[in-house]
Amino acid sequence: MATSSATSSRLFSAFKGKKKKQNRNANEHNHVFALPYDVLVQIIAFLPDSDALLKLSLLSRSLRETLLPALYNCVDLRSSASCRAALTFFLQNPTGSSASLIRSLTLRPSNPERWGGATDKPDEQWVAAAIEQLATAGHLNALHTFVWDGWESPPESLWLALRLNCPYLRSIGTSVGLNSQKIDPESSLFDFRDLRGFSLGTLFSVLSNPFNRQPVTQKYVRWKNLFTGQALPDRFWQMLIHSPNLEDLKLDGSCAISQLWDIRRVLTGRWPRLHTLSIGDLSAQSTDTDFPSATTFLRAQPLITSISFTGGLSAHTNSISALPLAPLPNLRTFVGKVIQLKDASSTLLPCLTEFRFTDHFGTRSSSSLSILTRFYKTTRLELYVNFLDAPTETDIETFFRHLLVPCPILRHLRINATSPFNLVRPANYLVISSTSTERRNRKCSSPPSN
Repeated sequence: MATSSATSSRLFSAFKGKKKKQNRNANEHNHVFALPYDVLVQIIAFLPDSDALLKLSLLSRSLRETLLPALYNCVDLRSSASCRAALTFFLQNPTGSSASLIRSLTLRPSNPERWGGATDKPDEQWVAAAIEQLATAGHLNALHTFVWDGWESPPESLWLALRLNCPYLRSIGTSVGLNSQKIDPESSLFDFRDLRGFSLGTLFSVLSNPFNRQPVTQKYVRWKNLFTGQALPDRFWQMLIHSPNLEDLKLDGSCAISQLWDIRRVLTGRWPRLHTLSIGDLSAQSTDTDFPSATTFLRAQPLITSISFTGGLSAHTNSISALPLAPLPNLRTFVGKVIQLKDASSTLLPCLTEFRFTDHFGTRSSSSLSILTRFYKTTRLELYVNFLDAPTETDIETFFRHLLVPCPILRHLRINATSPFNLVRPANYLVISSTSTERRNRKCSSPPSN
């Protein structure tokens, strides 16, 4: 009996000690969770992605409440399914709705959940109506950025509702209707003023629409008048003129539009704070006298840090994408074709260290990568390779030597390949495999595992 009592006493003491330790740990955690929000924001800045932020918010209920503004700060609904699920949730929970915390909202109402995974046609009208309802009810009053990336332009009532009910909205973007292929000159979109960001684009490829059942030959009929030029409305120009603090401008008329947009008037604009410029296939007319105005336009935006030429017609003289890069002292990131850098150097572009080439390189085109010898400070590089011509391992090695030798301090390399390939030289050079599309180091000590 005494032994049993002693055992019980020891167990009880151990339990109390364990409980006390748990309480102490809980108190320590509570001290962490009680950090001021501005301190938590600094911690959040070091998190690698939104998934890490979500996991952090799940540590406790109080921490989740604290992190809600950060969780809903930037919302990108990337498919028709996610649009319907999220907007339904916001509509069904109007009191204390999380929608009031959203500062940046991007809608892609016609994207399938995954390629080949969607069979029903999405309802873009329903998505637009849901946004109108939320905005009118005052649940999007913190919205700063709104982007509509649908197959069709949204109804005019959407832009009116956003302009009247979202006082902080300073950055907007929309796509041009796939069917109409026209920009409505009377659109309420052009009533916005004092914008910080604006994007106007078409969809990258007609073929990427899973609901377009036209024969391929009919889909490309619209290309026959490709270079006629469609004038942008005067009200569009007035909107940009009345946005002197514009920082981000994207104009992309690529692929789905039958007439390239004529942007000569835009090229006369001057935005001293512009730092991000993205240009697709746009018309600057075919005469040489128009190209200096485009170059002058770039010279007048000295704060540009990122420039993207996303069009596929860079070699055509009717496209602005063919213009040479002007001296841009703060340019850090370039997206486009190698030919656009033919006259560039680190002297003209001293801060340029990040490249994403849109060319499709093969083993026979590796010599064009010699352009990298002019930019030996390159730290980030992304490109597309096509090895369908069945090259030997030696050919592939030669290609990567042309790619990597000129970049001694390269830290991030991303390769998008059209076919599998392997190159293993662990002894003294590199290990690269198409199964691993991104590597932090240009030199690896062992082959990647399968």
